[in-house]
Amino acid sequence: MESFLITELMFITESSDLPIHILEPYPREFAKSHTENYEVCKDLRQRNNNRVIVFYENLIASFDEIKDKDDSLFQSVEYRTIQLDSHIERELLSRLILQEIGHLASQAKHISYGQRCFTFLEPICDEKTGEIITDNNGTLVYPKLTVDCRVDHDGKIYFGFDLAHSFQSKETLLDYLNKNKDLPENSNVIDIYGNYRYAFQRFGPQTLSDPNPTPRMKESVKAYHERLNVSWKLRGITNVPVAFVKTEHDEELAYAPQCLRVEMPFSKIKSKKLRDTCKLGPDAKINKALSLAKRILSYSPRYERRFSGLKVQKQGYEYTTWAPPNLRFRNGSSKNIKNGLKKHKVVSKVDKPITFSVLMDKHLIEQLKQFRLINTFTDILNEICDLSSQWGVPLKSVRLNISNICFKLPDKLSYELKVLSDEKKTLIQSQDILLVVGPKEDVESENSYYSVIKQEFGQSNVLTQVVLLENLKLQEPKNRLYILENLVLGIYAKCGIQPWLLDQPLHSDMFIGLDVSHINKKHASGCIQVMGSDGRFLNSKPYEGKESGEIISRETLSQIINQAIVAYTKHYPDKPLKHITFHRDGKPLQKEVDAIRSILQQHGIEFDYVSIIKNTNRRMAFRGINPYTNNEEWMTSEGLVYMKDNYAYLCSTNPSTSVGMADPIKVEKYVGSRSIEQITKDIFYLSFMNIHSMRKSRLPATTNYADMSSKFYNKNWLPLLPADNSLPFV
Repeated sequence: MESFLITELMFITESSDLPIHILEPYPREFAKSHTENYEVCKDLRQRNNNRVIVFYENLIASFDEIKDKDDSLFQSVEYRTIQLDSHIERELLSRLILQEIGHLASQAKHISYGQRCFTFLEPICDEKTGEIITDNNGTLVYPKLTVDCRVDHDGKIYFGFDLAHSFQSKETLLDYLNKNKDLPENSNVIDIYGNYRYAFQRFGPQTLSDPNPTPRMKESVKAYHERLNVSWKLRGITNVPVAFVKTEHDEELAYAPQCLRVEMPFSKIKSKKLRDTCKLGPDAKINKALSLAKRILSYSPRYERRFSGLKVQKQGYEYTTWAPPNLRFRNGSSKNIKNGLKKHKVVSKVDKPITFSVLMDKHLIEQLKQFRLINTFTDILNEICDLSSQWGVPLKSVRLNISNICFKLPDKLSYELKVLSDEKKTLIQSQDILLVVGPKEDVESENSYYSVIKQEFGQSNVLTQVVLLENLKLQEPKNRLYILENLVLGIYAKCGIQPWLLDQPLHSDMFIGLDVSHINKKHASGCIQVMGSDGRFLNSKPYEGKESGEIISRETLSQIINQAIVAYTKHYPDKPLKHITFHRDGKPLQKEVDAIRSILQQHGIEFDYVSIIKNTNRRMAFRGINPYTNNEEWMTSEGLVYMKDNYAYLCSTNPSTSVGMADPIKVEKYVGSRSIEQITKDIFYLSFMNIHSMRKSRLPATTNYADMSSKFYNKNWLPLLPADNSLPFV
């Protein structure tokens, strides 16, 4: 018999066993409540020398009595168990439990905790030799466990966990100082004791002993550590400059350089040995994660060794595995995208050829000439056109005759693109899309050529598809097809061409994906409408909100909903709109639900409001015979789902062991009439509607594209007037 598991432990301890002190501050303006409650909570921790005080929404909680407080701030103070019908109180207790577990475990040597993550400060060693695994730069790999706590409606408590890895420099920032090593601005650094991540700014003239290193800090870094009884972190060194770092919310902090290390993302790690260290299959990953979770919980006497196993049957989940949906193409249907496009053609009928021009960095043109590859590049353009023709969409290249633009200097590039847009405005805007070929670089950088090109051509309402020359694999024709397929799909998505639809009906008339992006204190609410039972895109429009924080205002929601209803009515004039499902990226927000309800009541339309959480801090697997090794192992499966009450965990991809273990998403129904099975199955099917790529996404197109569109909007990368069904952010 197959066994199914989820990396979460169910405590025997329940919420009824855990009375807590609950403080409710007097009401304040909602937009400011988060910041103000954070400050109140911070003050209470300092006054009471108690690190285990948390807040959520309008409530503050602690296991221990909070004696030293300003009573005038609070309208009620209670000592009781939580009300299980309150989402806010369940979340409050969840946060309190996590904070206590983290605080107690971090008192132990070699464990740090912060931001729902434990890092074990013992670098990973080679199992055979016992030597520390590192690369030529001295990069070390540390295991870390990302965690989550959930309190259910029945009072049961679950502790979720997932194994990950942190790549850190062997040297601290103090070593960089002592050796005069250069550290670029905005380098990623990590607090090795608290797991907090920052962007490095500079070393300051102030030392750790100097008071007021920042406007908000009223004491020296040394005094701060002494007050918290953690001066041991400074190692007796206080006459060195402070390191200034910036939080994700652009707040500047002063830090002790000996408490910080440089942290590298996985994408920046070149050493195969280091990369392979963290690519674990389900069997190895689950066993390692469970041993670390037990180690963490051993420091918490309130829950010590008081949990059941990992099998979902014991935890009350229903489980099943769904097959991929049939996809509808022009002349037939198929479960396989590649076969469907080749045999049955793109579902959209295109009356005239899509025209495109090529803009290439002049240094790359020189390289092509030097190595006599100009004809090869021309052949690749012809391959792109031939592939599109096979799929039923004529694609035509139009020569632009531009060969003197350099992508390396962002300011110069901006100027040259403005001149180009002015001089060849008619020619450029007459094309459907501009294919930009550039060198490899960090496209996320503000000064990247990618950013400049997206901004400049966006202002001229020109669609662009950027591709790296090295990805075209000029000298590897056998490895080129997958790249070209994705390139053509990207062109289709930007030009509003729908390559396929769902053949099976979904359970709502319309789906709206919602997300908020925050960049440099600018907020945008992304929105994608997926229409009807076939998953067709009709409108993609980000809306800039005035709100500060994650919540989308009623005004913005009204614009989104009314625009969606207009689009639906236009395309489905004979099919009344009776039901909408909202897919919200992240935690559910009651203020949004109230606003949506009041808007849709005026239209007589029912709705479901569903939370989709990308990072669940859990993994899913089943025990069975691996057909490739013929051994019994833990494995993952695309379409595997565990459901209970109003939530579910969905594994929508199944990567190979060399890539790692599949990452599930959490689906939670907050409001609505559809069953959790119907809601989750729709989400699984919509994960096949990320139409810009051959690569299967684990997220539904609703929230995935909402996230992309809002980020592009905040970076000024979107065209000013894209077509309703265009996806210019892919």
